[in-house]
Amino acid sequence: TGDVLIGGSSVLGSPVGASTLEVNSALQGRFPLVFTEAGASGFNTAFHVPDPTADSFLSLPDQSGTVVTSGSLPLVMDKVEIVGETAIHGDVTFKGALTIGDALAPAPLLFRGALANAFPLAFTGGAQGGRDRLLLGVTDATGDRLLTLPDASGTVLTSGNVPDVLEGTTFVGDALFRGGAIFVQEDVVIGSRESHSNIDLNAPIGGCTPLKLEGRSADARTISISVEEPSGNHVVTLPDVSGTVITT
Repeated sequence: TGDVLIGGSSVLGSPVGASTLEVNSALQGRFPLVFTEAGASGFNTAFHVPDPTADSFLSLPDQSGTVVTSGSLPLVMDKVEIVGETAIHGDVTFKGALTIGDALAPAPLLFRGALANAFPLAFTGGAQGGRDRLLLGVTDATGDRLLTLPDASGTVLTSGNVPDVLEGTTFVGDALFRGGAIFVQEDVVIGSRESHSNIDLNAPIGGCTPLKLEGRSADARTISISVEEPSGNHVVTLPDVSGTVITT
């Protein structure tokens, strides 16, 4: 019992067999533990303890593994795989590709913060992925904006695919167009032949043959209302009575 002071190098245990060292007191010194390999390279691994500002407790888990330090963290995180739920508190920066979830099974991803960058999200599509990507870009914001995704399945409309999507669009219920609407190449059918429908126009209808009336039949015969080249502004008033239009 009592204090023991050993000056110089000391060897505890056998160099060729497993030995046990039990320490029931504090290890003092800036480098209290130094490990050397079995070979003759002369390189050592030392435990360094900075000047503490308070009592701290370092716990080693009851599992086999490699100690992660600030020097080995990039290499350890290079191929890390997390199984189960993960909560990250604070800022996180990933440099390179990041895979979340299984490519063949849906997996939810919950964000509670803003996604920064001009292109915060990129999609490759397909189970195998590919070189072509679909990027979600954000222009320079002039204020806070809220983009709401509807609670329905469908395709996102952009300025690039609106003509293709609207080519075969069917509106069920009321439809209100604010601004100009141009329909080219194909006929526009409003309402149903089997029921009476109303169309309310609060703007001029352009074109030399703006209206085509087909009747109740589904044949190709129609009555078109044609407009000659006007020489001025004219007003055609329909009387407030039932009857038949008289033509030449």
